Amino acid sequence: MKKPRGLALRGKTPRSPSKRGPIRSDPRSPLKRGPTRSDPRYPSKRGPTTSGRSPGGDRETPEIRNLLLEAAFRCAVRFGWARTRMADVAARAGVSRQTLYRHFQTKEGLASVLALREQDAFLDELREAFRSQETIAEAVEAAVSMGLKRAESHPLLRQMFEDPDSGVLPYVTTRALPLMKRGRALTAELIVELDPTIDPGTVELLADVLTREIFSHTLTPSEPIGVVAERLGRLAALVLRERPLLSEGARSKRPPRDPSRRRRAAL
Repeated sequence: MKKPRGLALRGKTPRSPSKRGPIRSDPRSPLKRGPTRSDPRYPSKRGPTTSGRSPGGDRETPEIRNLLLEAAFRCAVRFGWARTRMADVAARAGVSRQTLYRHFQTKEGLASVLALREQDAFLDELREAFRSQETIAEAVEAAVSMGLKRAESHPLLRQMFEDPDSGVLPYVTTRALPLMKRGRALTAELIVELDPTIDPGTVELLADVLTREIFSHTLTPSEPIGVVAERLGRLAALVLRERPLLSEGARSKRPPRDPSRRRRAAL
């Protein structure tokens, strides 16, 4: 019998076709395939776990998010934010870098959320100081005094003065707009709480001035805190004592005056 070409030199014969044949579809067959990925019975590797941990073995949010923020804060205080690496934060938190990047894709994003967290604590104390007083002047003086003292003792802000290369400065200057907006909104809210009759335009103006002054004196503390707080309190009292009439929009909503009232007042 003639041997196939290519095998004659080595003395080999072609292999016989497989006797196993195709996989049978008999449900009793041991060769039956399991469920496919499109089958609802397919076990998902990304599904929730009963142990309260993520697929990588880490704790789920929001606990892990708070843990990462606290770790970022500790690393920034120790190394300076500019020298803090994402790997340092993950190691400090005791999680994988994959978990860290799942919550914060960039270091800048982590820094922004950390700054908002620190401001939340600051605003809570400012709210308490403001509400503890009865007049606008006293409330502004107490809140400004508390705010400047808090800023002076904050580890990251203190580090900003001790180490200009720490990387904190941009978040209270060129990138401080979100912080200023939140501070201005809270200040306006507290002023309206104390005196709802104040013109909205005056409230917005005073809140903007007070917020900017706190930021300015935090960055360039040229005078004692008590002096700055007392001056801003007097400024608030002066602005509100001589506040302008309602704006055109608010004035148009007021009911028309009764002419007889003016005649009775003259009598």
